[in-house]
Amino acid sequence: MSKNFQGSWYLHSRYPFVYDENYRCNKIDYTPGPNNVHRIKRFQIRDIDDYVEVNTGTLTCLPDGEFQVIYDERGSRPPIYKILSYCKDYIIFYVCQNLPSKKHDEYLWIYTKNHKPPKSVMKAYMDALEAQNISTGHLEWIIHENCAGYGTKQKSVAQQQSSSKGKSVC
Repeated sequence: MSKNFQGSWYLHSRYPFVYDENYRCNKIDYTPGPNNVHRIKRFQIRDIDDYVEVNTGTLTCLPDGEFQVIYDERGSRPPIYKILSYCKDYIIFYVCQNLPSKKHDEYLWIYTKNHKPPKSVMKAYMDALEAQNISTGHLEWIIHENCAGYGTKQKSVAQQQSSSKGKSVC
């Protein structure tokens, strides 16, 4: 990864992913760092109650266009992600893993530099997926409306959890 990724990237579409369901306004801010370890800040809003989630962490570059993201709040070792396609307007992240239960999981996220990219950018990344024989049939499109400044003055997950103890989200 390089300084080309610096700045904000907006999740435009993805495969269904249980941890991202019912969220809108998904955005990641990327800040290059030394030794291929970069800082990231992820922002998203839960639809049901407008709960703002802000996670911070590191993105570590690995060989062959792979990388690993570790969020500060979780500390766990997630799967290795692969960059399938990159241009100045979009980036496609992919992970395919075989779980101990012998279940096969496949995930895909498409980030764009503009939260409402032009149709030419959408066509370019759809063509990139087709060229690699990756299904586009079950992509979910992300809503970027009522985004409250994309987290510029929002609390972190830890701050929100401590201030909402005892409160129900329903």
